[in-house]
Amino acid sequence: MTTGDKLQIAVPVFFCLCAAAHAQHTSENAITSSEDAFGKTVGLDSIGIYGSDNVRGFSPIVAGNVRVEGLYFDIQGSPTGRVVADSTIHVGIAAQSDSFPAPTGIADLSLRSSGAMPSLSIIANTGPFASRGLIFDGALPLTGTRLTAALGASMARDHLASGGHATSMSVGVVPRWQLSEHMAITSFWGRSYTDDENPTPVY
Repeated sequence: MTTGDKLQIAVPVFFCLCAAAHAQHTSENAITSSEDAFGKTVGLDSIGIYGSDNVRGFSPIVAGNVRVEGLYFDIQGSPTGRVVADSTIHVGIAAQSDSFPAPTGIADLSLRSSGAMPSLSIIANTGPFASRGLIFDGALPLTGTRLTAALGASMARDHLASGGHATSMSVGVVPRWQLSEHMAITSFWGRSYTDDENPTPVY
């Protein structure tokens, strides 16, 4: 919508103030996104009998059985939540459809998406033990729907039951270039920082 020589763009903003165990985006729901009972993680919500660090007693991440949207990925460090939107566990027959099947299970990661509308979501969380944090996730169309980017940042001050504490920050960006209806080029970059972390005492 234009008013004189000014361009006004509507930017939907979602804000949530809640406990850390329940803080997540409204669109992130593991129950509605899950296709089976093997394991699904969406944001901070998880469901199923397996996770990306434990499938039948093995870790797909340690074994290198990680895929990014179905493609083989040689993981060198865990991608941050500012880059990854969700993860799905494939076991047995479900894992045989991949290009490089793995009998111990596959963790398939999905990158954060972006569209034609700019958006920003903000999550503020607190607890337990006086922990607190902020999460910013957004989408930015650079040239309509052809060139877009999902980007985010988070910061947290964690207090543990053992009495220790740590300060953490993470950033990430997922640019996407839509060449045609059936072809797109996607890349991602993320980085995590942890500072002022206390060693956990052993009792």
